[in-house]
Amino acid sequence: MNIEELKKLLEENSAKDENDDREIIKFKNNVEYGNEIGSILSTIKGKTYEVFIHVTVEGKVYSKLLYKTFDKIEDATNYYNIIEKYIIEYNIKSIIDEIKNPK
Repeated sequence: MNIEELKKLLEENSAKDENDDREIIKFKNNVEYGNEIGSILSTIKGKTYEVFIHVTVEGKVYSKLLYKTFDKIEDATNYYNIIEKYIIEYNIKSIIDEIKNPK
């Protein structure tokens, strides 16, 4: 894994805001090599569903990577299942590829 490339991508593509109205529905975390990646499925005020990846590298947190919002829980869950697989497999390469080439 090229940690410098990952850190640069994270710095350029993560959101810096906070959302106090977020309720987490489902999440998955994986820690390897002292770094953590995780997927989140949450709702904002029970109206909008959001899915994203968060990463902690060398003690610095990057959030809302591959961020998408949905009106329906089914659509959010389908997207969540895709990125959760990256987390379970600790598939940094696929996360980097998705950030560089969003679908």
